[in-house]
Amino acid sequence: MNYSRTLGDNPRKRLEAELREKQTLQRKIKWDYKPTLYGVLAQESEFESYGQFHWLAAALGNKYEPLETTYDEKDPLGSYARLIEDYINPTGANSPWELRRASLKRGETVLPGGSTYSPCAVMTVMGTHTGWMQSRSERLQLALSEAVGLINELLDDHGDRLKVLRLVTFKDWAYGDATASENGWLEDLTSRIIAQKGMFQIVSWDRSRLFESPPEECHDRSARQWTHHIRHDDDPARPHWRVDCWK
Repeated sequence: MNYSRTLGDNPRKRLEAELREKQTLQRKIKWDYKPTLYGVLAQESEFESYGQFHWLAAALGNKYEPLETTYDEKDPLGSYARLIEDYINPTGANSPWELRRASLKRGETVLPGGSTYSPCAVMTVMGTHTGWMQSRSERLQLALSEAVGLINELLDDHGDRLKVLRLVTFKDWAYGDATASENGWLEDLTSRIIAQKGMFQIVSWDRSRLFESPPEECHDRSARQWTHHIRHDDDPARPHWRVDCWK
């Protein structure tokens, strides 16, 4: 805007007009950004639990090589992104040989990152692609549908080798959070794994907000199918991790 034509040569009025225009633009940006800001705050609040973070870190790690990723209460989403990366790539190196050596050392192949040429008998596939996770990760994360497709390919090529398959996802597959292209796969996949005398486990983020465990939940780990909810002690209705297992 050419202020000199409308305000003459008065520098004070010209600066005041520029300031008013900047303030108007800032208010517009703030107003337009509000829905995005509230969405981010709601997402952070959903994962704002040290207990849930610590449980996943313990479940992914083991007593010989525990995951030592720290939880930052000011950045819960970033904490999860760092945890997933530390689990996929425990060495911090980008060399495929280092990743292969790490897989052999812990006796488990982790995808993405690990090699599918000769996988270990225990395999974990991270279907952890979400908007907030991918934006905080330098690695290309797998969507739930991509992870399921990869598991089926591995069963085609190495079905006799794979004994334990684990899928980790932030999707609430059991209660409708997954998209249409990500549904309808569970029955076929579990049937394939069980037919090959393997065990299939899903670790997922449950947004069902059930106050009590569903009646079909079974804590008997020797059962052919069982579900376990990692509930909050102070607020059982909050979103939480759950484990489903078929064998």
